[in-house]
Amino acid sequence: GLKHWFGFDSFRCYAGEPLQENAVRAAVDNKSLLAVFPTGGGKSITFQLPALMSGENAKGLTIVISPLQSLMKDQVDNLEKAEITDAVTINGLLDPIERAKSFERVEDGSASILYISPESLRSRTIERLILGRNVVRFVIDEAHCFSAWGQDFRVDYLFIADFIAALSKEKGGISIPVSCFTATAKRKVIQDICDYFKEKLDLKLTIYATSAARTNLHYRVIETADEKEKYARLRELLESHDCPAIVYTSKVRDTYVLAKRLTEDGLFALAYNGKMNSPERARNQNDFISGAARIIVATNAFGMGVDKKDVGLVVHYSISASLENYVQEAGRGARDPDLEADCYVLFCEDDLE
Repeated sequence: GLKHWFGFDSFRCYAGEPLQENAVRAAVDNKSLLAVFPTGGGKSITFQLPALMSGENAKGLTIVISPLQSLMKDQVDNLEKAEITDAVTINGLLDPIERAKSFERVEDGSASILYISPESLRSRTIERLILGRNVVRFVIDEAHCFSAWGQDFRVDYLFIADFIAALSKEKGGISIPVSCFTATAKRKVIQDICDYFKEKLDLKLTIYATSAARTNLHYRVIETADEKEKYARLRELLESHDCPAIVYTSKVRDTYVLAKRLTEDGLFALAYNGKMNSPERARNQNDFISGAARIIVATNAFGMGVDKKDVGLVVHYSISASLENYVQEAGRGARDPDLEADCYVLFCEDDLE
């Protein structure tokens, strides 16, 4: 299956452990699992491969629940680039024609992977659509959103098991397995996810966990005297690295200000933040991923699930809210394990307030 769909001869190992292959085999064997893989750790293929196999063998539908519309679009686009047309998404970014086409492909069985948001499960239309198919697995991406201890707790995630239970009942009580994925290895978060599925659906999750260590990332912290010197150092870094670069800042306003200033200084940059209107946000993301723009200045709304393999520079112009956030954001660099990336934090004393 790996060779047939993705052209790879072998799975990726982590510290000598074949965790990616083990997680795929568990899914093929209809087991429920929790995979803790680092950002850029080959997570997508781990659920896409079993989904494609069950789609071909049993006309099965795998439902992938993700909190981010940009991630869904990105993954469907990447599969299409690999000439895999079995995946569709239904979300608010689609126009009515695209939406109708996605519904049609789920209904007629030509789609074996459906990407939706947790909020979509409350829609009667989506519920009726899913009832018409042989649902073989639910994949929950960014599974730390289940946990109040995670940095992105989302209350809609807590409805997922209720939906699965209701679907299972409608289908005559069959047990539907789940695969959970996260890059967050906090013990309490993992415990919360496992407890949730045990209590709600009586599912025991097998855990496949890697270290968060990424040996192809190089970290450095640079202290600056003030904002003026900080900006000068940012320019130096961008000028000395001729590669795709992400500049992270904590304020929405700063994404626009820095992007405009860099562009005026001859370093064309685009802004990205969660407050942007959807078409502009999607356009800027696409321009960065396609290489039309080398630099993107973003809040941490950018990056989760964005599969750009060749980011060679990640600069934190503002310090992250937590070490956990930092590891995830810096992890956008060098998603291709054969490449390397430099990760810098720029700070001045005032930032530590």
